[in-house]
Amino acid sequence: MVKKLNFIVILFFFVSFLQCYPTFFNKGDPDSALGLLYGYDFSEILGGVPEIEIPNQQTSIVEGESVDFKVKLSKKSLQNRQITISSDNSAVTINGTSSTTITFTPTNSTEDQVFTVKAENDDNLVSEEAGIHITSDWYSEIVLKVINKEKDTQSVLLTGDTVLDRGSSPTLQVRLAKKPENNVDIKISTASGLVSLSTTTLTFTPDNYSVNQSLDFHVWNKLEYLSRSVDLQFGASGIPTLVQALTIKPNLEYKDISAGQGGGDGNLPSIACTNTNLFMVTQSSSGKPGITRCNLDGTSCSYIEINYYGKNPSIAIDAKIYITFMDTSNSNKPGLYICNLDLSGCFYKGISTGQGSDSGWYPKIVIDKQRLLIVTHNLSNSKKPGLFTCDLNGENCSYIDISSLLSGGPWENTFYTPSISVDSSSNILIATKNDSNDSKLSLFLCNSDITNCSQTNISSVVGQGNNSGNSPSILVYDSKVYIATNNGNNSYRPALFYCDLDGSNCHYADISAGQGSYSGRDPKLLIDQKNSKILVVTKNEPNSNRPSVFQCDLNGLNCIHSEIYIGSGNGSEISHDAIIDAINYRILVVSTVGVNSFKPALFRFFLNLESNL
Repeated sequence: MVKKLNFIVILFFFVSFLQCYPTFFNKGDPDSALGLLYGYDFSEILGGVPEIEIPNQQTSIVEGESVDFKVKLSKKSLQNRQITISSDNSAVTINGTSSTTITFTPTNSTEDQVFTVKAENDDNLVSEEAGIHITSDWYSEIVLKVINKEKDTQSVLLTGDTVLDRGSSPTLQVRLAKKPENNVDIKISTASGLVSLSTTTLTFTPDNYSVNQSLDFHVWNKLEYLSRSVDLQFGASGIPTLVQALTIKPNLEYKDISAGQGGGDGNLPSIACTNTNLFMVTQSSSGKPGITRCNLDGTSCSYIEINYYGKNPSIAIDAKIYITFMDTSNSNKPGLYICNLDLSGCFYKGISTGQGSDSGWYPKIVIDKQRLLIVTHNLSNSKKPGLFTCDLNGENCSYIDISSLLSGGPWENTFYTPSISVDSSSNILIATKNDSNDSKLSLFLCNSDITNCSQTNISSVVGQGNNSGNSPSILVYDSKVYIATNNGNNSYRPALFYCDLDGSNCHYADISAGQGSYSGRDPKLLIDQKNSKILVVTKNEPNSNRPSVFQCDLNGLNCIHSEIYIGSGNGSEISHDAIIDAINYRILVVSTVGVNSFKPALFRFFLNLESNL
């Protein structure tokens, strides 16, 4: 038994170092050891609890009849848990009384438990509504609405779940309470754009009036922070119109993650994560970068300030936190800050390795096995392409002037706002806005030991014009290199370029999905490998500077758009970064929220977006 517990503990600490990436890796593959580990549910050990589920619901019960409801927990509970089920109207009873208690054990917690809801007989001629309250000491109260339908009048009866997830395709069962004399056409309608109906008419005859007919519909998965109520209307000649309210659950989470810091401390966020924590570095109002550490849902945030003045920070995570920034206290040269994952043991390294003043603008950092790779906009070398490398402890840093390894030229002004990625063989790929070529997109390729490099003018190859290479964001996946830009040649809409890893066979796609000019500011590229989708998060200027997410196939086709927005003004942003939380299958977007004193906020939502536009 002790050996088994030790093994579980070792596995737990091993999995805690798994990381989140801009590219989603399918860690849940059951054919791998990692997949088996990922399949084990540690959530309750870590403070998570099972949800209460009601698989079947009937919103109307004819007077004198009863219906068996089912209830269960969403996952196995590690302890006994009790729920109390009660009615707030004597017209509806639970197991023949006003309330009852059900106990779930670790053995039966995911099995259906049954309670009987009855519409009691009475002498009045009206239908009465009751609330069925499901309460516990660990989960928020659930209230089901049930109508005691008067048996002496004709009415529409419904069965089915009325609290719905976005993106779901539920079914309501519909029938009549009494036998009609003639056929009855039930007309179904809704004014909401959140649901689509499979049909707008159900016909009942004197022979089939008591047989349930299915009304299928779809709840569109548009990002929203709040629950929404949608009314379905069921009307027919001579029958009172039934208005059934559906509750559409929110699918966008929002958290202020400023960790008690004041206004102006959330600018230029750069984020990374392990499977348990989100890490963020921002440019603070003091002029010193700050590091924030939170749970992946944005709770329990803590903050430390880097004791060096700097701008344009960039973060990467391995067994430690690595942050590079333009060190304004050291003539704008690149600096490196390394911390433990608990924000302790931090130390600073100057990594300019002989490069001069202003060599550290717009740094970007990636970890390639046992080395750090950092690209900057190096004004001390005339903005020629170059690369800083260091060991993971910040030692043995060097600078490689990539331009000296290239044929042709000149190479001045070719390396503006670089973005870097590596492939599985540690070959290095860097996308830049090439100011020597009218701000078109360039791709620089170097082998793993940086002895052989080449350059491709991607914009020119695919026929895109001036300013098509703004703010490049690069990733490598499945033997392709993908680059998102803010395409000034297409009115600053988001664009996707993709090529083979050697820079050949390049293609271009407008991925703006109908959004207007200036909708592609500051693109951040993500790749969902499981669903073979690319996602690009931008600042959408014509949409009040709110963050937007564009989702497309890997070839840039079939694109859809969703705004990341929680209410009037609250989504307005200044800058952002994005990453995929592969453990919980969510996109994490951190945005500087202008209407909240420029503090950072976390937006969190599931992958698999869809649009009804």
